[in-house]
Amino acid sequence: MKPKNLKKINTMLKKENLFIDENDNITIPLKINNISDVLSPYSYNFYLLSDDLFSYLENYHTIYLVPNPIRLELHVNSDFTSKDEEIFKEALSNKYEKEYLQASREKSYINISSILLLAGGIIVIAIMLFLNFHFFKDKSSIWIEVLDIFAWVLIWSAFEKLIFNRREVTRKKKKSEKIKDATIIFIRD
Repeated sequence: MKPKNLKKINTMLKKENLFIDENDNITIPLKINNISDVLSPYSYNFYLLSDDLFSYLENYHTIYLVPNPIRLELHVNSDFTSKDEEIFKEALSNKYEKEYLQASREKSYINISSILLLAGGIIVIAIMLFLNFHFFKDKSSIWIEVLDIFAWVLIWSAFEKLIFNRREVTRKKKKSEKIKDATIIFIRD
């Protein structure tokens, strides 16, 4: 990491009560009293992170701006067993794997729908040009203008999805992957 950016990043991290450890990991400290605090109460035979903890982790925007890996530093009480540690790791992995797959599907949908919209716009322009040259040679027709506007709306929708929507989904996918691959450290208090 460049030294001039390091100071700026450290300032941003301090605002979110985060820090970079000696191994250049962005460390997120968390306090967990018991395993039921972090698990979804609705999952049965499948460990899933609670929506509260998920929202809490999603609100750390700075960690997604820098390439450093993430380290979750969990402060737990002495009643927290090694089985609870495994359950937490599985729940975190399950939640973010699910988010990653959802973002991947969304990205595929955006790509396919953008291609279809662009193709539809090009086809409408081709139809417009065909009608204009073969049927409405000397006349200006309102139908040609309607087709022209419709074609450009389809083309703009395709580019809007590719430029704006795809970027947000890509960011979501990177967030999920980054937390899913986080190092998890348990510290007994």
